[in-house]
Amino acid sequence: MKKVLFILINMNVGGTEKSFLNLVDQLPQDQYDISLLLLENKGGLLKEIPSHIRILELKEYANIKPKLSCSPRSQLKRSLLKRSFREAFFFMYTYIYRKVKNDSRLYYKFLMKDVPELKEDFDLAIAYAGPMNFITYFTNYRVKAKEKIQWIHFDITRIGFDPIFAKHMYQQFNKIYVVSKQAAEKLIHLIPDIKNKVEVHENIVSSSKIKEMASSKEVLKYPGIKIVTVGRLTKEKAPERALKVCKDLIDHGFNITWHWIGDGNLKAHMMQLVIEYNLEGIFILEGSQVNPYPYINQANIYVQPSDHEGYCITIAEAKALNKPIVTTATAGAMDQITHNITGLITKIDDQSLFNGVVTLLKDSSLRHSLIQALNTEVETVRKNFI
Repeated sequence: MKKVLFILINMNVGGTEKSFLNLVDQLPQDQYDISLLLLENKGGLLKEIPSHIRILELKEYANIKPKLSCSPRSQLKRSLLKRSFREAFFFMYTYIYRKVKNDSRLYYKFLMKDVPELKEDFDLAIAYAGPMNFITYFTNYRVKAKEKIQWIHFDITRIGFDPIFAKHMYQQFNKIYVVSKQAAEKLIHLIPDIKNKVEVHENIVSSSKIKEMASSKEVLKYPGIKIVTVGRLTKEKAPERALKVCKDLIDHGFNITWHWIGDGNLKAHMMQLVIEYNLEGIFILEGSQVNPYPYINQANIYVQPSDHEGYCITIAEAKALNKPIVTTATAGAMDQITHNITGLITKIDDQSLFNGVVTLLKDSSLRHSLIQALNTEVETVRKNFI
């Protein structure tokens, strides 16, 4: 039996976490002994982890996390207030070194000085929540495994990505899995030395399971056209773009409601904007849903307004439910959607997304054509939806 370790940040409701659950669901229990190491043992999807998977927690991360998120000035002040002069010295030394040499490896070595190596040996260790520098460094230096894989879920050109750190760290992995072709090409362009290690592995989506979970109670009891988006309320998902498009649609006389499934650090901001735009009861923040599929299934149109995506598992889920899709031209979307055949792809700006949604709202025959094409695609490539 092969011993496999997956490493994630937590099990919050998100695409990376859902793709993990879909992946392990396909691994035969009699062939794989799976452990999951979480930096934080929390999240709405914790209860969805199969019972045969052993859950571990890196308890030392609770003390390290504030150091990763606060500014150098705040970190230095915190160390001095604790009279931890040795810590303050090493922090300043590693910070200056990182700035001068443009190399953060020493900084992560300092952060992990009190983190012990895992006692167990594994056949395979997977830094699944990537790119995340802490997990990458931990997997390389605190995990003993015959083989190691770094998994990349995002378009690295659109996030805070450290290519110098990655160039040194990724060389130590046996494989680098990237969730879309375009995202892989961008990674190789930035770090050509790892080309031979890079492979494209799209996230697994179980269409049969999605359809089963989508057939529950009615959740969208609203008149008119119902638009749905699933995603965190964070900057990269562009909820403000969706809100502005919704406002323009209402101003142009369309009878729609727009339902956003997901929470995030912009929730309070978005709630305020909904009031300012007079869209109460029209742009509806439905909150985080462990099972978002009834919302997608009962939508007339699915819209993904993101600034960037790696694979975008929610588009794959909407496709599995044969929903007409309008999406911005992110790397993950362009790998999954054929423009005007299985969905509409727009430029990444408010006006272009508005035009795309209007096109579908006005053209029922196009909506029907997209649905038929998606149904044919799902049947033709069903093996990819396990």
